Amino acid sequence: MDDQIKENIKNGSIWVRGLFMALFAVIYGIAEIVFTAVAVFQFLFVLISGKRNGQLLSFGSQMATFIYQIVNFQTFNSEEKPFPFSDWPSSTETATPAAGDEPPLKEAAPPARGRKKTAKKAETEKKA
Repeated sequence: MDDQIKENIKNGSIWVRGLFMALFAVIYGIAEIVFTAVAVFQFLFVLISGKRNGQLLSFGSQMATFIYQIVNFQTFNSEEKPFPFSDWPSSTETATPAAGDEPPLKEAAPPARGRKKTAKKAETEKKA
């Protein structure tokens, strides 16, 4: 068992992967900041215009895929290194609706005021 551990420690490819993992940990932190900025800009765009920005939708979806690829690499679920060592995720890889195919934004229902009357209570009040 100790020989196996010594062989693993001396294995250069594991150390190289460790360096890539450290690099992608830094890239992940930067990607989180960019992803948050996209979400804030999209929110402000919707707040001002009432509709979503198609370019931000596409880029946000690509960022989500990129972050997913980093997480898969970091957790050894994938051997493929994400961007910049492979292609940037394309719009076709992501589930982004086309600019004209966006569903309309739904308005939130207003909060309920007070308690709702039950059918039995309402019937009792009608009789009284």
